Amino acid sequence: YDRKVRTGGSTSQHGRNTPVPRNSLDNRFGGGNKGGDRRSIAASKAKQTPSSVQPKNVSLLLKGDNSLGGSNKKTWHQGSGGGGTSTSESMKTGWQKAGRDDFLRKNSSVDESAASLTAAKTLSSGKAEITPEVDLEEMKALQEELYREIGKEVSAVLEKYDQGDLVLEECVVDIFKMVNAEAYGRPSINEVFSRFTEYAVEMVRKPLLPKLAHILCLVLQNADTKSEALAGMARYCSFAVEAEMWMDIPEIWTKLAELLVNVVYCDPTLIPGVRPSFKDFTNVFIEAGKDDRKDKKYELLVTTLKRMAEMNAKVDPQDHATMSSIVYLHELPFIQDFDQEKLDSALKACHLDVPGFKDLYELLHYH
Repeated sequence: YDRKVRTGGSTSQHGRNTPVPRNSLDNRFGGGNKGGDRRSIAASKAKQTPSSVQPKNVSLLLKGDNSLGGSNKKTWHQGSGGGGTSTSESMKTGWQKAGRDDFLRKNSSVDESAASLTAAKTLSSGKAEITPEVDLEEMKALQEELYREIGKEVSAVLEKYDQGDLVLEECVVDIFKMVNAEAYGRPSINEVFSRFTEYAVEMVRKPLLPKLAHILCLVLQNADTKSEALAGMARYCSFAVEAEMWMDIPEIWTKLAELLVNVVYCDPTLIPGVRPSFKDFTNVFIEAGKDDRKDKKYELLVTTLKRMAEMNAKVDPQDHATMSSIVYLHELPFIQDFDQEKLDSALKACHLDVPGFKDLYELLHYH
């Protein structure tokens, strides 16, 4: 599908050439011919595309291996389906945004490994040697294959938790076992939770998001790992905006909002202790706020606040408006840097299922 068909909007919102079709949502998690075909296509694009324009890859979760979805999925029933497949001819023309390899991996450990390998060769030979670019691309491709396993492991952990085969604490332990593990490409905490967030919004069915939120809530109670985990979540949002992932996942911000609200409102009898706050997700909201589509700029924040207001109304029908307005006016300092006119317009356009208030703006400014 071209962008006009899939979004219902203009084919050239920003005056750019029409992008080529995106890869299908089928073939998730790296199935099919892994690595070789992708690099061949990239090489072909490099020859036919101006050097200043980078080829775009769709999300890694949407690329192959049907263990979590796709045209041949059997046991997993989550995520969206559909999407067009790119033809070799269409790949030769048109504008494409930078993909995950360019955007998220530009400072990855694989680049450091390649640099170290080059330095070692130079020292041992006594002369400078140039490592062929194909070697670096090969290493990146191999590392990506390992990084994809992160989403699969999160899936397995969530499934076991849902079935009662793992308790919550065991889930968190299993998630952190992937950090620096060779089998997963030695990912950092940041990398693991970037992929965790990717999996949450792209693959998990809404009924299971609260249970995934249980795991994330417990993770964020650990002061030693909290900041890096949150940074990884914000990093995914940066990628989602850069790659325009809403073209494949129309509900991307709605699903992420559902995850965040369920983290903050996680049952205290299930997870005692200090709850994460919406303020903790400051950078997540900031990065998502870079979505430059008309009337979508603050969609994650507005949807999150709407769900918060609705949940507060259920918890305390008498004082819910006061509770929600306090959060909005006093606990989210980062919104001072947002475009207030656009934010207010988005809040006024948001109608919610709370008696006595015509829109979200009125409720959040209740005194």
